[in-house]
Parts: sequence; C-alpha cells; structure tokens
Amino acid sequence: MKKIVSICLAVIMLISALVVSAFAIYGDIFKDNTVNSLDAVKLAQYLAKWDIEFTAEDEKNADVHYDGVINAADAVKLAQYIAKWDVVLGPSGNVGGDDTTGGDNVSGGDIEVGAGDIFG
Repeated sequence: MKKIVSICLAVIMLISALVVSAFAIYGDIFKDNTVNSLDAVKLAQYLAKWDIEFTAEDEKNADVHYDGVINAADAVKLAQYIAKWDVVLGPSGNVGGDDTTGGDNVSGGDIEVGAGDIFG
C-alpha cells in the first residue's frame, strides 16, 4: 500500500511540475522565479549572440514585448520593468479588438488562456 501511495505522489508531483513549467513567467529568463538584473543580463547576452544556453522556455519568457520576436524592444521593456516603470510584461493592451470598435478588449494584462494555448 505504501508503494502505491508513493508512486501516486510521484506522478502527481511530475504532472504538477509539467503544468507549472508550461506557463511563462514573462521576464524571468534566468528562471529563478523573480525578474531582476540577472534576466536583463542573460537577454543582453542572447541579443549580442554570446554562446550561452537559451532554451525554448527562455525564449518564451524573454518575449516581454509579446510580439513573437526577441529583440531590443524586449530588452528595453525588461529594463523599464526592473527600473520600476509602469509597464506590464507579456500580454497586455487591446487584445482581440480596439477602442473604436468596442471589440473584445482585454486590458491591464489580463488574458484568458485555454489548455490548447498551453499544450499545443
């Protein structure tokens, strides 16, 4: 019985780790659960084409400008965030519409994500 419980707990922990890793923490490129200068340095090294490890998860977290590319705009926005400017990292603004049409606006960084968006 103890063996079955141990196996079940191990499976639950594995699934939890997979689900948590599927969500981007925009700006946390260094992956230490905080956005700080370490993240800015790693992004600068990537943009300067240094020979560093930069995984797919790093790329997802680095796209703080949320335009599908990693470039200087991401570095600037990340630096502004670290300097405590009033910026939002990742998805924000008028997603799905604009103010003139009254479309499905999402503002303030809130966005709904379905399982298909996360897992494929």
